[in-house]
Amino acid sequence: QPPRFRRRPRMRSRAGGSGGDARGNLSDAQRHLLSVGRGDGEGAVQDAISRWLAGIGVECRPQCRTPAGTADLHLMQRRCIIEVKRPGRLDAGPQARGSGSDGGSGGSGSGGESAFEQLERYVASSRLEDAGGDDALQWRGAITDGRTWWVWEWPLAGEGDSARPYGAWTNRRLTAENMAELESALRRPGSAGKPWAPDDPVPQFKDMLGRFRAAYRRRRDVPDTRTQRSLWLEQLKGGGNHPASPRDADELFVVHTVLILISRLVAGMRVPARRRAGADTALLHGFVGWAAAAPAELGALQDIVDRYDWRAGSADVMRSLYMGLVPVEQRRSYGEYYTPDWLAEKVCADVIDDGYIAEQVGIFMEGGQVGGILDPACGSGTFLYHAARRLRDSAPVRDSYLSHNEVADFVCAMVNGIDIHPVAVEMSVANMCRLLGDIDLAKVRIYQGDSLLVRRPESSVHSAGTASMSLYTPSGRTLVLPREFLRSGADIEKFVRSARDGRPLPPGVGRGMGPAGAEAVGSAHAEMSRIVREEGNGVRAWYIRNQAAPLLLRGGPPVRRMVSNPPWVRLNAMSDAGRAGVIRSLASDLGMYEGGKRATAFDMASLFVARCHDLYAGGDNGNVRAGWILPQTAATGGGQWERLRRRFGEGRVEAWDLGSLPFPRQGPSSALLVGPRRGGGGGKGEAAMLRMELGRGVKRPSQYDSWSGSASRVLRLVPAGPGRRGGAQGVQEEGRGRDLPPPAPSAWSGGGGGTRGTRGRAAVRNGATLFPAPLVRIEPGTLSEGAKTSSFTTRAGRHGAWREIGAQNGSVPASWIRRCVFGSDLVAFCAPTRTACVLPVGPDGGWLDGRASVGFWRDAASLYAANRGGGRHTPATLEARLDYQGGLSWQLGPAAAGPFVAYNKSGSRMY
Repeated sequence: QPPRFRRRPRMRSRAGGSGGDARGNLSDAQRHLLSVGRGDGEGAVQDAISRWLAGIGVECRPQCRTPAGTADLHLMQRRCIIEVKRPGRLDAGPQARGSGSDGGSGGSGSGGESAFEQLERYVASSRLEDAGGDDALQWRGAITDGRTWWVWEWPLAGEGDSARPYGAWTNRRLTAENMAELESALRRPGSAGKPWAPDDPVPQFKDMLGRFRAAYRRRRDVPDTRTQRSLWLEQLKGGGNHPASPRDADELFVVHTVLILISRLVAGMRVPARRRAGADTALLHGFVGWAAAAPAELGALQDIVDRYDWRAGSADVMRSLYMGLVPVEQRRSYGEYYTPDWLAEKVCADVIDDGYIAEQVGIFMEGGQVGGILDPACGSGTFLYHAARRLRDSAPVRDSYLSHNEVADFVCAMVNGIDIHPVAVEMSVANMCRLLGDIDLAKVRIYQGDSLLVRRPESSVHSAGTASMSLYTPSGRTLVLPREFLRSGADIEKFVRSARDGRPLPPGVGRGMGPAGAEAVGSAHAEMSRIVREEGNGVRAWYIRNQAAPLLLRGGPPVRRMVSNPPWVRLNAMSDAGRAGVIRSLASDLGMYEGGKRATAFDMASLFVARCHDLYAGGDNGNVRAGWILPQTAATGGGQWERLRRRFGEGRVEAWDLGSLPFPRQGPSSALLVGPRRGGGGGKGEAAMLRMELGRGVKRPSQYDSWSGSASRVLRLVPAGPGRRGGAQGVQEEGRGRDLPPPAPSAWSGGGGGTRGTRGRAAVRNGATLFPAPLVRIEPGTLSEGAKTSSFTTRAGRHGAWREIGAQNGSVPASWIRRCVFGSDLVAFCAPTRTACVLPVGPDGGWLDGRASVGFWRDAASLYAANRGGGRHTPATLEARLDYQGGLSWQLGPAAAGPFVAYNKSGSRMY
């Protein structure tokens, strides 16, 4: 053998000392750990320790996320963290500067933090998380390079504040003789429990989807199930997008049911007793009520949830579950770009100040109604979770001497969430329970509803009002309920249950409302009884409570702190024409809408910000501070975004250019912080502009990293650059500075008298949009070209109704085939492929006469007319669609002379 293999036995002998007898009793994993040498990397050492721990029955999780960063090894159920360093890193000891995290800037002095400071950071945050804000529990931590070990113990509260060395494990070499002693220190008893839920829980539940699909097929035609599915679909339509076909709707309905059930089980709701399957249990309220007829599936689902401790660790496993089970196309259609934990924590820290918390704690302790914090598009609850943590761990709450239960009640009273998506709300509630422990779910103020309080035409969702709320059923009936009646959840439950059972309205329901209010409730009860007889009970009580929440929140004390990542959805991406029309009308009323060429690019997010400030801040924006995560153009763009900034007064807006740091796969973003300026640049009447930078040579934080832990060490906010809006002085750190876009367009846009096309048009503009694909684009490999005619198969559709149309076969004159460049044809600086398309146009860009006599084109035009969208600006013919705003004729006409620049759509990553 080569000499490098002959050295291995000598390394074992050196590691094990002279204890030959002890070594003979070791397992392979133990021997492997003792053989770790100076030439091994950190990953190899970590792997050796993991194998050794698994061999002695100690469950550990590598690369485990803590609230303060990612620890190398977390000994689950043992309250112990191990930080591993490559051999040689600890030669000067774990207290030496620079021995800690790579690229870290923590600690004092030069060279970054020490390994001990890094470990202490992880342990301190984990103790707080483990004890619900009280660091009273005993923890241990270790630092090692595999050969030499240091172990510390953090004592119970009252026994000292700082870590103390444990036993003899200070700079101690691991040998065969003392290995059992180290095992005893790390596997200490007394903290056993369930294993943590896996970071990726999707594999645990994949099989359950098939079982619930089968159960749904058995219940699909039952009246209650039809009602639940109908109202569920109306909720999705209320958001502007919904499944394109009944088959897709059925599949998504089952997925949403399973996700809601998992979320409720994690929150502490339980499966009803088998003899009471279908009972009025909170687990089965709402759209998931049909699952009551599947007790075996419910029991199996609870068994899986009960295997794990879902409240341990800081990772948002509910978000992972949603992203793993819901198709990415559905998530994109809703503009669901999940905020990373580090950004949500940073925004909450800047928006929710100690002064506001202290004021609200005082109101709470005196029995008053707090103003609170609102996320009107809460999604899975990332912002709500970090807002709740900010409250729980704040100095005003710690100094208030509130009990643990009182702190939980205060947090529940302060944190308000609304989302139109049925699954997102349930996940938010589950995450609040994971943070606060065993809480009364009735006190959690997270609701499903429409934060914008607008009614879509012919919708069964709800309509806004000041004195009452109207609900519209699938059969066209209307239920009108007085606003004051909606404040009592108990009254709503009695109202619905008595109507379901065919009984009179119970005495006392609606008490204190006056004769007119009592009469209105009586009339509504009679109507509800008729609705239940004709359409089934469905989701009525749960539905009414949720839909009333935004209306009641609007009428309560003004909310003076908001944090949110509203949906980024453009009007032209909304599949529901009714919702798009309502959004367009509301935006016009608020002075936010711009027509013309920018009409279809209008982003619902800007309207969301303006509308929620008007509805929930009580019209007093002067005392409101809010943080909104928005597309990058919100910071510097014109049109709707400039109108939004002016709405608040640009002198009260601080904009952070985040680039692609939070959403590397979705595009650049920004954060707008609205409210009293807390120092920083910006001229009078202008927005202060900052940008977030990643330090050189360090890794981008993951979405689960915390700001207070690792993200704040590698990210920084600096002034945006010289000569930009706000007048801030530029900071170009290490040559990595990046200016924001200029406030005025360049001459190339055609607006500044610069280079222009031959017809007096701008030289740079959008190209043609050749859509729908089944009518125009040819599938690669199917084109058969002849001298006069060409035959082909088109590409199948991927969006909306065109998914159902499918690929088309056809034959057209050979001159109609054009080679086009799409984003999918581009790589950096070249286009190695072309996409063949059917385009009956002449050399000057004009449509060819007689094209309707060709069968393929005639059929394609008919298909387009039958399946096109119903929007006011949707082109009426296939030709108008392909030449929308002159994009096709401009490229093929006289203006096409000269060089072209081709780039991928949106240009966020330029090719």
